[in-house]
Amino acid sequence: MSSYTERLVQLVRELGVIQIGRFKLSSGDYSEWKFEADVGFANEEFSEIVGRAAAEKFYTIEIETMSKCAVATVDTGGTVLLQKSLPYINDVDYVVIKKKEEDSEVVGQIEKRPYVIFEDVISKGLSVKRVADIVRRDGGKPVGAVGLYEREETGVEFLKNDGLKVEVILHKNDIINQIKGVSP
Repeated sequence: MSSYTERLVQLVRELGVIQIGRFKLSSGDYSEWKFEADVGFANEEFSEIVGRAAAEKFYTIEIETMSKCAVATVDTGGTVLLQKSLPYINDVDYVVIKKKEEDSEVVGQIEKRPYVIFEDVISKGLSVKRVADIVRRDGGKPVGAVGLYEREETGVEFLKNDGLKVEVILHKNDIINQIKGVSP
């Protein structure tokens, strides 16, 4: 576990970003863990660490795909994650894809170039997949995704099977292990 991951896990616990109980997720599924990124983003140290880590993950994808990428974000959570990383990413273009019940709205112009998708929480990967499909439809090439928190392993695998390079800052197991007192 990297030093920034260790500190983020501490902050997640101290700030109450992770909650334990029984929660109904937006997907309709239930989980015993709830991750509230907005609670963390209200804290300056959390925001700075996340911003630097997201920028690092973005550049990892650019290097591995040998591409100069733009960013597409998923609604509010992904947009906040991008905003926190902008001070650490040089000259990046981005578009915001707003989720709607029946369709999605693109704010900005998708160009014929590679895109990295930013999302705060990756569960099953469906929101990122939806944005990747919109980017493809409009002529762009989704090459990767950066997530703040991975709730389930299935989402990352699902996105990898869709051809995306996926980089996640925090994994659920990192947090669970610290709560349970298990060393990585």
